Parts: sequence; structure tokens; C-alpha cells
Amino acid sequence: MTLPTTPEEVLVFLASKIANPLVSKFFDAGKKTIEAKFTTSEQKKAMGRAYLGGLVYALNQVPKSKQETYTAIVDLLEELVGRSTVEAELVKVLLSRQPDFDTIADEMAEIGFDSSGLPNFDLRVFVEDWYEGILTSAALEDKLQGVITSTSNRQILEELRRISKLLEKWKMESRGPAKSNDPDRNQYLNAMLRLCRRMDLEGIERQLVDSTTDRKSNNQDFYLDKVYTALNTTEVAREDFLEGKAPRQTAPEKADPVPALQKLIDCRHLVLLGDPGSGKSTFLRFVGLCLSGQALNDPDINLTALLPPKEEGESEEDRLEKTAAFPFANCLPVYLELRNLAAAGLAGDKSGILKYLERQLGDGKNEHFVEALKTELDKPGALVLLDGLDEVPEANKLREKMKTTIEEFAGTFPNCRVVVTSRTYAYTRQGFKLNDFADAQLAPFDDQQIAAFIERWYANYRDLEMLNKTTADSYAQTLIHKVQQRESLRELAGRPLLLTLMASLNAWLKGNLPEKRVQLYEEAVDLLLYKWERDRKPLDAGEKKAELQPSLIEFLKTDRDKMRGLLNQLAFEAHEKQDPERSLGGTADIPEDKLMSGLIKIAGTSAHPVHLARYLEHRAGILVERGVAVYTFPHRTFQEYLAACHLNAHYPPAEIADLGRKDPDRWREVVLLCGAKAAEGSMDSIWQLARYLSSCQGDSPCNREELWGTFLAAQALVESANLETVHQANRDVKERIAGGLVQILRADPGQFAALERCAAGVHLAKLGDPRREVTDIEHLQLCHVPAGPFYLGDDKGELDENLVYDYFISRFPITNAQFKAFVKANGYSDPQWWQEAREHRYWNEKGFKGRIDDQPRQGPKPFREPFGLPNHPVVGVSWYEALAFCRWLSVVAREKGWLPDNYEFLLPSEIEWEKAARGGLQIPLSPQIVSLGQFPAAPGQDTPLQDNPAPNRQYPWNGEGNLTEHMNFDETRLGESNSVGAFGLGASPYGPEETSGNVWEWTRSLLEDYPYRSEDGREKLDIDKRRVVRGGAFYYFQRNARCSFRYNYSPYDRTYNIGFRIVLVPIERTDER
Repeated sequence: MTLPTTPEEVLVFLASKIANPLVSKFFDAGKKTIEAKFTTSEQKKAMGRAYLGGLVYALNQVPKSKQETYTAIVDLLEELVGRSTVEAELVKVLLSRQPDFDTIADEMAEIGFDSSGLPNFDLRVFVEDWYEGILTSAALEDKLQGVITSTSNRQILEELRRISKLLEKWKMESRGPAKSNDPDRNQYLNAMLRLCRRMDLEGIERQLVDSTTDRKSNNQDFYLDKVYTALNTTEVAREDFLEGKAPRQTAPEKADPVPALQKLIDCRHLVLLGDPGSGKSTFLRFVGLCLSGQALNDPDINLTALLPPKEEGESEEDRLEKTAAFPFANCLPVYLELRNLAAAGLAGDKSGILKYLERQLGDGKNEHFVEALKTELDKPGALVLLDGLDEVPEANKLREKMKTTIEEFAGTFPNCRVVVTSRTYAYTRQGFKLNDFADAQLAPFDDQQIAAFIERWYANYRDLEMLNKTTADSYAQTLIHKVQQRESLRELAGRPLLLTLMASLNAWLKGNLPEKRVQLYEEAVDLLLYKWERDRKPLDAGEKKAELQPSLIEFLKTDRDKMRGLLNQLAFEAHEKQDPERSLGGTADIPEDKLMSGLIKIAGTSAHPVHLARYLEHRAGILVERGVAVYTFPHRTFQEYLAACHLNAHYPPAEIADLGRKDPDRWREVVLLCGAKAAEGSMDSIWQLARYLSSCQGDSPCNREELWGTFLAAQALVESANLETVHQANRDVKERIAGGLVQILRADPGQFAALERCAAGVHLAKLGDPRREVTDIEHLQLCHVPAGPFYLGDDKGELDENLVYDYFISRFPITNAQFKAFVKANGYSDPQWWQEAREHRYWNEKGFKGRIDDQPRQGPKPFREPFGLPNHPVVGVSWYEALAFCRWLSVVAREKGWLPDNYEFLLPSEIEWEKAARGGLQIPLSPQIVSLGQFPAAPGQDTPLQDNPAPNRQYPWNGEGNLTEHMNFDETRLGESNSVGAFGLGASPYGPEETSGNVWEWTRSLLEDYPYRSEDGREKLDIDKRRVVRGGAFYYFQRNARCSFRYNYSPYDRTYNIGFRIVLVPIERTDER
């Protein structure tokens, strides 16, 4: 046998040939005493590492001047550990008992061991060292504490820590036998694994090693698999709701979100959307990492890492079965960044992706694998991970061309599964969506994910000896508590990138973490700058003690402010000139000569460019080398933040605003950071920037540039200004911006896509929505529905002739602001509105308490933002609460003189609701909409009518069109309710909006079979049974939003997806109640 001479390769050999199989055999033997002690796979893996650590420690104690020494010892060990007597002794360690060393020595003599070949080797001493090393190694394993009796020999501990680092470093290169014997394929997989495993922002962590301990950095990288936390989408788990099936029992607010992994499993072609720093790229790289490790038979990095934490009673075999069922389990991973494809001039090339892969594997890298790769792309198909469609610029239609390239690739290789990532706002615009690709929106981290990430992050600090266990655990728990208690931090922590910064800075600042985003960025930049300029390198590589370089500031004889000013300028100029032919999504290139000339200008002494270039070589920090003579920032976030600092220092607000309005793709984040920085100095400064950004005037129509300025102004104010107290001098700005936001809500999708309009609605709610029809009762708008027949049900529905009377239905669902008027009028305390709720014991003088309420309520069940914003539909109200509102409003409207005595407000019946959504056989030439305060005495008699061109339409508008621009449902990817009025394209022939999507709407009808007969008791209000809801909701399917779709809830349910709208009907037509 030939054994490599490097210690690292010996360690890998020992792991794969001796220690791991030996321990596996112990656990597979089925001894009840062992099974009772080691109940989890994590404990068994830890014990395997302990045996290996002890074995390597023992080997390191043997004089090993020759390779033959290693070879002979390992040969001996292989034979010894295969003997049942030796196994019986070594297994005693699992039971916290000492092996009989004499018995092992006797076995050595039995196999004829000749000590003459190993004059310095004493087997008894070796086995004793192994035993001592096992016990000490076990002391390093948290999972083994209390399981076996360990020791803490300080000398051995230090040795074992060194050994564990060697193992970690080399296990990536040498695993067990890969699934494939093809060396070219394995070379490709190893390269893919290394590419996907490295984390961004590692410069921060190297600095933390230097700064939180008293010793020199060990240069141990952070790896993605050590800290990755699974991501969810904004969808929630739900049934495929089919008519006639029983509804689910789980309240929607308690429903589980759909994991990003599940979307990957379900969708052959998928676009994963998210905000900057939401984890899109990280998810792709982690999938590529796990798939590469799976193909290489890596024991730790494989598809099981994609699964949720092990459930109680779940075996390793169960988990392997789950991963085997993944439709991509045997796919070759292919990861590439689309901006590089564009930079290579391949956007629009039908074979662009394949050509790019050929180039990447060429030039001596792994050209022999090219043909095999083509074969695998064809059959059985690869998992192709395409990162950053939004980073391909729109200039010269490059993004449109890239869209064609991706679609052509998916069509050419139908067996491949393809995943693309993009920033949400860049993808949702008209014309950029990929044909035949599903899409999913990544959700922010929830509280559980935040805590899991922080715990893993600090556990990694501990494992890398960057912090001791006590300090690491303390920092982790303190940070988790801060995030849970402070809303400002909780909002930031939902974005994985910012949570990474928070976790790093919390250690760097010893627990004194800032709360605002710009403060986090400032501290992070400060940390990276410190690392970059003080990263001292030895000046002498000889045997004598090396002299360290001075810091960069010392070398240049300059100061920190000038250095920072230069970096701000470089960031701005790079961002400004970033080549739109290549990318506007990633970081820009900074040529070395530009960096050198800038440093020389701020130097207080002469500095030769060659010496300076050598000085900067291989430094990590605020600037990192991208290639030969090219630098860049470690993440686009820092480029944008530093550019904002430069703008604020050198440019007037009018010019900053001009950049944002004219080129929002490039300057959006920078302008928002400018606003946040300005607000730190003076609140007047951010209002001044907002004034210049928003140039809309009154009700005059604004062009796209003006509306984008308004949008950025609103977002800047919402993020950074104090909107509770607005100075008189700024109120005109606020009103002007609000008026512009209303225009955005009603804008053509070509100007502002659905998600942008919905975001404008949120900003509008916080600035103050000027639409009185949305915020008060007097101006509540009602749409006239003339008497006449209509088709009820699906496209085969029957003609319904029950509605022989005119009625009115509210244009929008009742909003939080409108419902608040009922709450403020002590509506929850007045018994006259709650007749049925009192009869069924849901209401008393303390308020309403349904079966799922913990205590009586005096208002809707509260939910997180945006559900409670004034211009959003009121949710968290039961059927009884909606009915009480109708009764109250009827009385108030009569008292105000707005309502004739022969009309009353009610929840619509099923047929009233469906006709209002679909239209009758005849519909108005134009919708007749009136406000409650101007309600006519004899409504609707003169409404001109026309034949309905689509009386059996599935949706309120005529024709399907782009559904995501017409209604808020699961494919819109908003994942929450929207401000009413954001989906004007979805209006019905009579004028009501959002009858499809947004939130389900209560009706007064009980769930009964068709044909619909109002006289059969289904509209009685005193029956405590399930009531029909209509219209679908923000996370339900397209089919649930059809005009004909029926669903139902218990009348006491109050979830975050059910609201209501109201009808105004003649009292004589509702006597059957």
C-alpha cells in the first residue's frame, strides 16, 4: 500500500478507512446499552469525530521521519481494528469504560507484528494515546456532554484543535469515493462546491478574528453550510380549494409559509424574487453546494442539509428517503451569474448559456468535461442556477435579450430544471417576465429564522475560536433579545444581508449594536476600512522575525478622513460610470491606476505607484481585488452607501433628486440612503430632498419621471423622517407627494407594476391618504347595480332572475379607517348592533369574543403591518362584527340625512355579490358611482344600459389579460393585502374594484346548494353556521378569484385574509331575513 506523505492526506485516509467505518460498525451492532446512550445521529457523528481525533492525535505522537513509518502503522491498524477482540475493547469507550490494553497487545502478537520495522513504535503507548485522545476530543463536542465521560487535557486539547482545522481544510478536497469514477466530472463538482461554499463579506469575519481575540488571525474562512438558514416564500401552505370540499381547520394566520425549497421541488422553471439582500443568491449557491456535495458523497454537505431540522423520531434513513424523492436529486448543478454572461457578449445568443459554460471549462480548466456536460444537459438534465437577471441592464435591450437566451435554453434542454433570481421591482415590469416560468417571492426572516441564524452564526464564532463559548452564547442571546424587543431592529433583521451585518457588528462592537440601517452601514464600512488599511503584512519572508508593514494611513502619511473621502468618491464615480452594457446590479470595477492616483493625491509624502501596488496586494476589506489590476467593493450595498455619502457631502439636494428621477434603476438605493443620511443631521434636510424629488403639482397628470421622483420621495420620508410631527413649512410637500402616490396607484402597469403600486399604497397610508372615499364614511362610494337577470355560477351557470330590484354595492372593501369610525363610536359596547351575537353568546358588555378569541375584543383582531394600515381592507373581523357595522352605518346614515328610510346597509347576499362582480345581461354604459353623503332620493332610475359583451365572464373585467396586474392573488407575489384602489384594471362593469383578489369578503348567505332561493332561509341572520365568502385573497389561487367561486368560514372566524364590502338594498326586499 502506498500512503501519501502529507499529514492532511493521512488524516483523510484515517477518516475514510479506519475511524468512520469502525464507529459505524459499533452503532450498527444494535447493542441496547449503546442505543440508549446515543439517541441522535448528531451524537453518533460527534463520536465518530472523537475516535478520529484521538487516532490522529496518537499518530502525531509517533516519530515519523519516514513515509514507511506511517505506512506500517496504518497497515497494522487496518488489520487490528478488523479483529473482533480489538473491536470489543474499543467499543468500551462508548460506554465510558477503559479498554484492556493488554488484550490489544496480545492481538498484535497474534497477527505476528514485527517491531523491528518500527523501532520507535510502542503499540501499548499508541493505543493509550488513542484512548486519551478520544476522551479529550469528546470534550470538544457539545453533543457528547453528559453522554460519555470526557477529559480536558490542555496539551491534548490544543493539539486536537489544530488537527480539527486541518481536517476541515482538507475534507473539501478528499472525501470518500464519489458517486462517479469520472475524474473530469469530479473535478467539475469540486470546483462547483468551492465556488458555492464561500461566503460574501468574509473580510468582515477575518477582521473579527483579529479584533475579538488576542492572537493573530487563523485565516479560517466562514463557510455557507455553517450558517445557512432556510428561506421561505411569501406564499402560505394551503389546500387546492375545490368547490364542495370541506374547508381547512387551521386559521390562515397560523398557516405555514411555503419554503423556497418546496418551490424548487414543485417548479421545473422558477424565478425567485426578492429585495436586495433577501438571500436570493445565497439560496442558489446553497442548493448548488448541497447538490455538489451529494454527488461527491460528502458526509456533511449533501441534500439532507436542505431539509428542516430533524424531527423527533426521524431517522437518518427517513431523511435520505426524502432527499431521494427530490426531482433534482441526481442533477448536475450548474451555477452562473447572468451579468458575466452579458459581459461576455452572449445576451441574445440562443446558445449563449452553453457557449459561456464551454468558455469557462476551456483554457485548460476542465475542457475534457465539455462534451459530458452537454450530454448531461440533454439527458438526464441539470439543475441550472442563473443568478441576477436584474443585474443585466436594460440598455440596448440587453435584459430583453437575456430573457430570450434563457427561454431558448429552457426550450433546447427540456430535461433541465432552471432557476433564475431577480430583484422584485426589476422583474415585475411589463415585458421582462420569462415565459413558462413560475415565480415566487422570498419572505423576510421571521422570528424563528432570525434566532436560528444568530445562534448558528455565533456557534461558528465559537467553533473557529473567534469567541469563547461563554461570550459567543451571551452575544447570541443578547442580540436575539434586542431584535425581539426593538421594532427598528426587527425590521432590519428580516433581511438576511442586514442580519449578517448585525451579527458581525454586534461582536465587533461588543454588544452595542446601532438600530438604524445607515448606522449599521457606517459601522460596517468603518470596520472594513479598518481591516483594509491596517491589514499588516510581513516585510521579510526570511527566518528572522519579520517586520510588519505600517498601516496604509501611516504609509501614506495621510489621515482617516481623507482616506474615507477618497473611498466615497471612488464609489460614486464607479457607480455613476458603471457600464450598463455589463451590469447595474453588481459592484463596479475600480481600475488599479485610478485607485493609485487617488491614494497618491491624498498622500502627505511621495509614494511610488509600484510600491503602493505591492503594498495593497492581497488585502481584504473595504476594497478587494476582482482581477488583475482591478478592485471592487465587497458588496453593492457598500458601493451604494459610500456613493450616497459622497453625494450628500458634495452635491445639492436638487442634483441628487435629479439622478433618482431620471435613472431610478441606478440611483434608487443611493437616493434612499442619501435621505437617511440627511435625516441624521437635520430633519429639514430630508424634507428638502423630498421637495426636489417630487415635482407633481395638484391634480395635473405627472409623467413617469415625475412619478418616480414622487415614489422615491415617499419612500425616503417613510424610512427616515418623523411623520408624526410635520412642520407647517413641509405640509405642502407631504400633500404633493400624497397626490402623486394616488396617481401611481392608478398608473398604467407599463409605468408602475403591481408591486410598485402596492408599495405606493403603503407609503400613502403612512403619509396620509387624501382619498376621502377611502378614509371616511360620508364619502364612502357606492356603485349602482340595476335590476335584471344574470348568469350565476361557472360558464355553464343558469340564468338567475331573483334580483328584480336595484341595489348599490361599495366600490371598495370597507377599510380600516372606515371601520375605525364604528369602533370610535363605541360600536363594540352598544347592544343594539349585536342581536345575533348576543343570542349565540359571542357578545356582552365587554365586547365580542368568538370561539377562537382568548378574551373579548373592542376592535378587530390586530395583525402585523400592512394589514392594519388605514387604506387597507379591514380584516380580523368576524361575520358578526361586519353585520354590526352595517347596522350601525344604517342608523348613522339616516340620522345624517344621507339615507332614505326605505334603504338599509347589509352584507351582500351571494347573488348580489356575484352579479355586482360579473355584470347582468345588461350593464351601464359607464359605471354610476355616488358617495354616501350625496346619495340621491330615487337612485338609479335613469341609468343608460347596454348589452353585456361577456355575461359569462370568469373575472370582473372582460378578458383574462395579465392577471397579476388585475388582481392581488398568489401569482402577484405580494403576500399580503393591498391598499384599495391599486388594481383599477380589475374593476367590474358596475364599478366595484378588487372583487377578485386582495381579501375574501363575507356575504350574508349560508352555504347551501344551488339553485339559489333566498326564501329558503339561507339569508337568515340568526343561524350560527358557516357563511359564504367570495372573491379569493392575496395568497389564494387564480381559480379561487373567479366570480363564481364559493368558499366558506365559520361566522366567528376573524383572520387576516377576510374583510367585507356592503350593499345598500331596499328594506322591503330583505323581509325574509
